[in-house]
Amino acid sequence: MRRTLYYRSIVAAVVLGIGGGLSADPGEPHYADRSIDPQFVAMQGPVAPIQPEQPELPEPRIEAGAPEDIESAWGGAVSLSDLPTELAASPVASVVSGEEAAIRGTTDVGDLLEQSGDTGNVMLFTRSPISNEPRIRGYRYAQIRNTVDGACFFPIRPDLDTPLSRIDSSIIRDVSIIDGPYTVRQGPGFAFINVQLKETERCCCGTGVLGHTAGSYDTNGEAWYGTQSFHGGGGNYGYRIGYVQRTGVDFTAGGGFPVAASHNMRNWNCSFGYDPSRDGSFEFSYIRNDLTDIDLPSQINDLALLTADAFQLCYTLENQHLYDHLRINLWYNAGRFRGTPAHKINPWNPGVPLTNLTWGRNYSAGGRMIMTWGTPEDGQLAAGADFTLERHHYLELTSLALFGIAPVKVYDTGLFLDVILPVSDRLVVKAGGRIDLVRTNPEGQVGFIPNGDRPRSFTLGAGYVIGEYELTDELTATAGFGVSQCAPTPTDLYAWLPYLAILQEGPLFFPIGNPDLTEQTAQQIDVGLTADYADFHGGIRGFYSWIDHFITYNWVTTANEDAALAGGELYGELRSNGRLTPFASLSYVEGNVQDVTALYGPLWGIPPLQALVGLRLSDCWDGRKWGMEYRARIVDGQYRTNQTAGSGELPTPGFVTHDMRGYWHINHAVTFVAGVENLGNRNYQEHLDSRIDMNYGHPGGVFRRGRNFYFLVQSEY
Repeated sequence: MRRTLYYRSIVAAVVLGIGGGLSADPGEPHYADRSIDPQFVAMQGPVAPIQPEQPELPEPRIEAGAPEDIESAWGGAVSLSDLPTELAASPVASVVSGEEAAIRGTTDVGDLLEQSGDTGNVMLFTRSPISNEPRIRGYRYAQIRNTVDGACFFPIRPDLDTPLSRIDSSIIRDVSIIDGPYTVRQGPGFAFINVQLKETERCCCGTGVLGHTAGSYDTNGEAWYGTQSFHGGGGNYGYRIGYVQRTGVDFTAGGGFPVAASHNMRNWNCSFGYDPSRDGSFEFSYIRNDLTDIDLPSQINDLALLTADAFQLCYTLENQHLYDHLRINLWYNAGRFRGTPAHKINPWNPGVPLTNLTWGRNYSAGGRMIMTWGTPEDGQLAAGADFTLERHHYLELTSLALFGIAPVKVYDTGLFLDVILPVSDRLVVKAGGRIDLVRTNPEGQVGFIPNGDRPRSFTLGAGYVIGEYELTDELTATAGFGVSQCAPTPTDLYAWLPYLAILQEGPLFFPIGNPDLTEQTAQQIDVGLTADYADFHGGIRGFYSWIDHFITYNWVTTANEDAALAGGELYGELRSNGRLTPFASLSYVEGNVQDVTALYGPLWGIPPLQALVGLRLSDCWDGRKWGMEYRARIVDGQYRTNQTAGSGELPTPGFVTHDMRGYWHINHAVTFVAGVENLGNRNYQEHLDSRIDMNYGHPGGVFRRGRNFYFLVQSEY
């Protein structure tokens, strides 16, 4: 009976809430800028306990007549209270500001996460300068839930495009990362990344139009970047429209040899917001990506083309009788690609040209509704439901046979609930739970996998509890325990020998799916301590995660093996001098296979110990008109390698790279940025980099870019 009344109340709330929002007087203008309105920010979700690490060198926020904004952007923290309602608070949450994108010369979300100093636990698997796959604390793409303003993004195939590579960093407001199963609002996952795009603005002085123009150039690879956007609005509406163009050619590694990196990317993005009442708002966004002639040096095919379209509609309503906040998201994302073997070297017989062709497409559609009651400060309850439909399909045609996966649909229906309970002035407890019903339905079969066309059903559960205790006004202790489950992907279940470049072996790895796989279950413990004094900010965090039925590879066949991950992060920033700020961070992850039926030993694809140390200098006495930063990235060698996946994982030597960068705020509208990456021209590889170079055949594999100078000029008007 209670369950029936509960569902009826939700349905009634949606109907009455939307109806009330639409029937309110639309003539009353809503003057608030939602990016700074404290009442709106308070409704955006629970406040995370730990302040994120300070951004190291964010781009100055340029607004006419407001030079003091530079001070808030330089070394300023992004408030976790600004996170959208999809993210619950977490003891291991961090935020990277989109303001860092320009000054660090980043291209997409993955590149922004790596270049930022706030995410030492994030490691990139780079396929091209504009395609970067983030991996968090040893978790892989299928275990990390990627969302953009709450809409789910999935790759067409796991080694070709990454969901977040479709989002240009110039339109990002911030990126929030949760390093464990400590939210239930985004879907099933072991870690979570949510990208929040820049909102449309409201103008309290009638109507107005503002513009943004930026251009940059990288000397190593002749990479050009240009963007033009306009945004404006009135008292109760706002809009944004922009265009981005990126081009580049092969760059030179530190060893002096070329690395294939040609690319041509075009990005259209637009959004429109409308407030039918003081408490209600609609936001619509559309992103279009067109990629052509993309070099993928570690794969058997280059990209001839990839197109992707992302639509999203969001409705929010606040301060109603039945609830305090309602948010409804609807989305549709679709992509397709075609690849050719042009300019590739045949690794089996260099004298015979490759004839492999590949193509595929996918889409995801869904919706999510969240209702909240109360506030994070006084106690808050949130309940919601979501539904996601995915369809994946990719094929490879060779002279021998057809490989890949036939079309597979994945249905996911979820219900979730979380609560924030302030027990005392110093102790806050947060908890949540979720259940998902997942079904995979193949529409055919490729290859000779037994039961390769058999549908599968999974019932997934997730839950977490977090405790935060303020030891003093400056010290906060946190502890959390979370459990989450993930279903196998269509590639895990039904793939038939695609050249899947997700390991060091590059195109020499071709897995076979296993329709009998079971769901993965992660159980994770986190503890942490954060210090926030007037002249020092820092913290230490540690975690241990054991994963039952971890999906990995037993040579070429996907398999379930128990595994464990452990590690932590240490970071600090000294702010005793207004002009000079030293900072440092350290992160480490260790992964092990623990299944008695498999070979004991390290888990593949685990990043080594890495540290970041640096120094910032700023003109704090003159409105922060200029700033400079030096930092060194120190990466230890990774010699704990797994020998069971394909031809075996190879060790990677350690390295140190040095970067310098700075900005000059010429006036209220124009900023000049310049920097040099890999100052010492070090020849190095990341541990996940491919050991096979398919374009130039370099025997060491694919290396990272050598010394690179970059310059950027941007203007707000």
